[in-house]
Amino acid sequence: DDVSAKKLPTAVKNGEKYAGWRIKAEDSNDNKDHIITTYKELETYKNKTEVTLYVSWKDKYTITYKKNKAATGNDVIEKTVTDLTKLETASNLNMSEEGYEFAGWYYTDAQNNETEINADNIAEKMQNNAITLYAKWKYTVKYDVDGGTAINPETIYKGDNVSEKQLPTAVKGTEKYAGW
Repeated sequence: DDVSAKKLPTAVKNGEKYAGWRIKAEDSNDNKDHIITTYKELETYKNKTEVTLYVSWKDKYTITYKKNKAATGNDVIEKTVTDLTKLETASNLNMSEEGYEFAGWYYTDAQNNETEINADNIAEKMQNNAITLYAKWKYTVKYDVDGGTAINPETIYKGDNVSEKQLPTAVKGTEKYAGW
């Protein structure tokens, strides 16, 4: 019977998610820890006639989603997950901001630098397997120039200081711009 294609037994523990079996470096032919799930992998790495495998549970992460930086109460939702590749959307969390659309999840570091967070970079921003993300909200301004020179749409984020921002000037041949 060829055991190399067979999977190792799956461990079960209430509240934990099985990741595989760990063969410790001292039992491994390359002196590294490995997570394995099949007998073929065991054959590849073992260097002894008797090997102890140690269960490996998936890490748990706490993601706190906030509607905005100052959110409290129902506008803060905490989730415990084992998979960082599937971030919640604001609509899945029943979060919305009237007059705005969801622009993504952001992280702010100690120096107040913002980083948009996605499945590719969330792990590097985690601290002690936890992170707080806040929603960023936006609206888009489109300009109908009535046959004049096109003006690109602008994205305005909630909280942007727009009090001193000037609207662009439309240009259409020799016609004089009067405003929007």
